Amino acid sequence: LKDQEAKPPNYNALKDRGNSASAFDWGLSYSVVEIDRDPERRYEFAMERMLKAKESGTTFGQSSTYSEPVIFKNDDEMSHKINQQVVDLMKTLAAKDGASEALKKEAAEFKLPGMGENFSQVVPKSLHETYMKGFEIYKAKVSAYRANHTEEETKKHVEDVLSAEWHEAVYGI
Repeated sequence: LKDQEAKPPNYNALKDRGNSASAFDWGLSYSVVEIDRDPERRYEFAMERMLKAKESGTTFGQSSTYSEPVIFKNDDEMSHKINQQVVDLMKTLAAKDGASEALKKEAAEFKLPGMGENFSQVVPKSLHETYMKGFEIYKAKVSAYRANHTEEETKKHVEDVLSAEWHEAVYGI
């Protein structure tokens, strides 16, 4: 190691490498390589929005296009009723003017399985995570209100106040 450190550098190394390039096969073939710039554009857009949101004191949600299958509970009357309401809402939104063709097609093709049969659906991961965080906040608010009020008052508060908040929060997702 000391011998190598004591040795002076080869100042002609680049010139020697250039001379040895004649042995390299320069027979390159022409080809067009397509570069997908969409992920880079999505990243730049998301970062710009995140910075603007941070400056204004708000947040900007995840924008990843990664999707994963999510299993939906459908094994009791309550979960089946909620799933049916979601499907009905999806069909109502698909029937409105300006609805995308993809939503119309999905609403027409989707059939809710019978009660007792869980089902899965592929959804964007960021959408699912945002929804679940919102639902956890909703449940926490219900629990906090229930701790200091009667069951009747809690039910009325959920129907009047919290359900409106929930619809407003979910509508933006």
